[in-house]
Amino acid sequence: KSAEPTEKSTKSSLNKKQKIEGENLDPLLNLVIASESPDSHKEMLLRMAEEARIASEPKVPLDSQILETFGLGNFVTQEVNDAEVREKKYAAESSDNDICG
Repeated sequence: KSAEPTEKSTKSSLNKKQKIEGENLDPLLNLVIASESPDSHKEMLLRMAEEARIASEPKVPLDSQILETFGLGNFVTQEVNDAEVREKKYAAESSDNDICG
């Protein structure tokens, strides 16, 4: 028999670890666990890496209009009034002094 690990042995060792932990692990964690095993098969690890990459991608593409609505898309440059900044700074300093008493 060959000392080379097989895809079946890699999957079975991973399934045993999942049963021991009693939960269904995410694909990236499965890949990490399988890669730590000395009997891991290279092609199996590559396939698991691809599955983990696909699973980590967003399921729904984000609409740029929605992002812009919430201010997460293109940033709009806004002029800041120096007096307004100063007022906020002084308000923060006075509230800090009130707390410390």
